[in-house]
Amino acid sequence: MLKSTFLLFAICASSLIWSQTHSKDKKFSIGLNFSPNLCFRTLPVEDTLNSYLNSHYQDLRNLREKRKWGFCSGIDIKWWMSQHFSLKSGLFYANDGYQARDIYWQDDQGIYNEGRSDIRYNFHFVKVPIKIEFNQSIKKFNFYISMGLSVDYLLKNQMRVELDYYDHIPKEKETFFLDRSNEPFWLYPGDAPTTTSKWYLSSLASFGIEYNLTPSLGIRLEPNISYGVSSTFEAPIKEYLYSGGVNFGIVYTFLD
Repeated sequence: MLKSTFLLFAICASSLIWSQTHSKDKKFSIGLNFSPNLCFRTLPVEDTLNSYLNSHYQDLRNLREKRKWGFCSGIDIKWWMSQHFSLKSGLFYANDGYQARDIYWQDDQGIYNEGRSDIRYNFHFVKVPIKIEFNQSIKKFNFYISMGLSVDYLLKNQMRVELDYYDHIPKEKETFFLDRSNEPFWLYPGDAPTTTSKWYLSSLASFGIEYNLTPSLGIRLEPNISYGVSSTFEAPIKEYLYSGGVNFGIVYTFLD
């Protein structure tokens, strides 16, 4: 009798454990994401005959240009290959770039009395990331690190210019936009006109934590960085965009 009871208990316990484990096997997840990012760029100079002049332009831009806030938002799909490894991709929209503040401009006599301007260089992208993740689940938490690449398509390269005219009473302000996506433009004095590239490649890295509100529904917090592998312009001074931020998301996981 005791053996029969123990055997029945063992069968019931094994069935319960198997059903819980089986019910929690993850197939894939869908996430909605939003990440406010701090954006900027690097300006490596090629070793050419004009290296000295290019270094001067590099120093001038580094003096004038500053970081700006952008964002990245979209949907991702995560395929669970095993308990610890997963593959993630998706479709995102991003606003990257940088800004130049307090640019003073002058009249024909070289006197700085006309006004000042603030310029925001906005690069609008559609991004398709491909990342590999390592996951470690502890109770209701899932910790993960990820690395990968992103294929980026440039929708628009836009300058937002705000002008303050000092010689008007009262002072006047004007805001206008310049689209540099398709038409050639002069990036540096004396150089040939250049155009903005359309396709880019970016490297990605992040680590994060997900908290499961239910077995299928969770929330995500994920610090992340992105660094451009491709230059935005074909010019003697290359320009590589980068950004860093914290991604906030909500995740739904489909279970077996």
